[in-house]
Amino acid sequence: MGQDIFNHSRNAKAKAIASSEETVLTLGGSTEGYLIQGWNLQYQQTVQEIYELGSSNIYWVKGRPSGQGSINRIIGANDTGGELLDQEAYDVCSGGVNATFQLNTSGCGNDSSTTLTVGGMLVQSVSFGSSVGQIAIQEGLNIRFASLTRS
Repeated sequence: MGQDIFNHSRNAKAKAIASSEETVLTLGGSTEGYLIQGWNLQYQQTVQEIYELGSSNIYWVKGRPSGQGSINRIIGANDTGGELLDQEAYDVCSGGVNATFQLNTSGCGNDSSTTLTVGGMLVQSVSFGSSVGQIAIQEGLNIRFASLTRS
């Protein structure tokens, strides 16, 4: 076999294969019927650099972590899920909710599971949209949260 056009060397055969048909996202309990189309979580901490006058020393000051994300789903003609999140997720006075995102992937003999738990999750904004030829309405939730664990 000749040289790869982009100078990559890799096995031509995949080492592991997972089927998207067998992939399941669980948010809290079951998400079947909620028609979730995508989600995204980002968690970060601030780090401030402080320099000392007259030296080359650098000091790092650790800030508090915070996270944000989004959940996108379809509502409309076949929506059977009702409200995706508890009402406390929309009320800042409640302190938010704890939510678990569990992604189970299987297929072709490769099974895996990843669990992400967010604490103090609040909905910051809600958006709705549709386009020509669609029977469904898209809903977008922008969220923020205080903590994230992975297991």
